[in-house]
Amino acid sequence: MELTRQEKNVLAFIQKYVSEHSYPPSIREISDAVNLKSTSSIHRYIKILESKGHLHVDPNKPRTIVLKTDEEFELEPEIEPEPVTITIEGNTLSMVEDCMRKKNISFKDATCYLISIGWKADHLVNEIVPKKDE
Repeated sequence: MELTRQEKNVLAFIQKYVSEHSYPPSIREISDAVNLKSTSSIHRYIKILESKGHLHVDPNKPRTIVLKTDEEFELEPEIEPEPVTITIEGNTLSMVEDCMRKKNISFKDATCYLISIGWKADHLVNEIVPKKDE
């Protein structure tokens, strides 16, 4: 079965840790290494890797992860989204002003509204909605 990027990262860290220390890592050490705050997520990944035949775990004892695969995995770096640059004719301020004019909202009253400009499908939209009382 194909492994997801995060499953590969968990397995790669366990392999690396076992080769360096001769015993398996703790759940917290795995979560720190793969940048997941939730230990329950690590438990879930370990169960998935066990069901896919890559490891075996004794649920009654700590640090009992046993590797069952000869295939070696390497940690894959986090993928950073690339910034997207969009060129729009005109400027954002004029779009906000146009939206406010259509709704008859003055600049004085603008702090009572949330102004949203963004894309829906293939066209630019702007929206003004009243803020809810907190």
